[in-house]
Amino acid sequence: MKKEEQGCWTTDPRSSLKKDLAINIELPRPTTVGEVEEHNQAVRRQSADRACYRRLCSRCGERGRFAPHELRRRGLRLLVEHTVLCVTIWLARWQCRKCRYIFTDYPSFRTAL
Repeated sequence: MKKEEQGCWTTDPRSSLKKDLAINIELPRPTTVGEVEEHNQAVRRQSADRACYRRLCSRCGERGRFAPHELRRRGLRLLVEHTVLCVTIWLARWQCRKCRYIFTDYPSFRTAL
């Protein structure tokens, strides 16, 4: 059988790929104990001084009109060098002043589960 008759099945589809491609996977920057302490101080402030990370209400879309609702304490494990540290993190709960929706506000280093 001639090459022209064999069609596209004769060439290996992987052969056209570049061999020097590298996959770049960036791992998230590890959270430090200092970041957690700074967050806890910012969240435990009273009333309007409390830190809020969210800009829009996820229900009504209102921009930043949130009233402090409560604080929740949660455990967080941090990897520091070759040690696992168990620390306490405070999570603020807010209420939208327009639609009364209550939500938990998470810092950038802590994802919602």
